[in-house]
Amino acid sequence: FNIVYTPKAGRLSGNAAGLGAFKTALVLMGIIKTNVMSAPMLSLDEDETAAIKVILERTGLI
Repeated sequence: FNIVYTPKAGRLSGNAAGLGAFKTALVLMGIIKTNVMSAPMLSLDEDETAAIKVILERTGLI
């Protein structure tokens, strides 16, 4: 089965949520240094980052 990140409704666009989750996962895995997004997209917040971390832990990626 797949574990997928689902953002809070309305805070992020689908593109920002998808790219932000990908970049955040790479940061948590130590591959890149920042998950900062280009304007006007928002970066994931603390709670959203924690959700990505749980997914990575469950799948054995961190």
